[in-house]
Amino acid sequence: MAVDADTAAPTAHRRIPTTPTLDAAIVAGVAILVRLPLALAERGQVFDDGQYGVTIADMRRGLAPYSGVFSSQGPLHYPLLRLGDLIGFETRNAPRITPILGGVLAAVAVWGIARGLRASRGVALTAGLLCATAGTMIRSTANITGDGPAIGLATAAVWVACTHRDRPRVWRVLLTGALMGAAIAVKPLAGTALVPVVWWLHGGRPLRRTLADLALAGTAAVGVWIASALPFGLGPVWEDRKSTRLNSSHGYISYA
Repeated sequence: MAVDADTAAPTAHRRIPTTPTLDAAIVAGVAILVRLPLALAERGQVFDDGQYGVTIADMRRGLAPYSGVFSSQGPLHYPLLRLGDLIGFETRNAPRITPILGGVLAAVAVWGIARGLRASRGVALTAGLLCATAGTMIRSTANITGDGPAIGLATAAVWVACTHRDRPRVWRVLLTGALMGAAIAVKPLAGTALVPVVWWLHGGRPLRRTLADLALAGTAAVGVWIASALPFGLGPVWEDRKSTRLNSSHGYISYA
């Protein structure tokens, strides 16, 4: 039976989003929507919102981390907040962009991990939406915090490691290490994500192969951390970190 070419062409070339793409977009969209009220709030909602907000305001005036402003987190924390501030054209709420993107990335990564563990579409979508809408997640990823980008980067590292378990590739090992190093360079406590990362990089493969992958990922992680710290100097980064641990006060400190 002949088929008219003019009739068949639109159907043949019509692009319909695949289910994984659509589900990831749903999770990301919901994550953004539920964070908008806090993101657009005129007043600070938590202590960090004010403390880090003042720091970003100082960075707009030319002060740098570890020399002009005190940093209580890792060396990548303020640069990422400042990047979000620039993306938002330095508007009043622009410093909240990076934590929000971290929250969105974490929610999508949780969905991806669930799919990687062979969860059904509904279960994976539910997991992603729960992460996107959890109160603690919204609070920590809709304000100017270090938690937002650290959570997003660490969860993404776990996602890539989970994918590597079934489809091992060298570039996935390197990406896992780089994301994990970036997360620790934002907030050292993100290092707890190393447990699932190591587990899935192993993935039941021979010990020699596992050790090689861990060495490669570790090198990438250390490389990212050092690269983020070198512009400020390893000494100042260490001194600020030591001051944070030794002093009970975490208030804003401006260098003379």
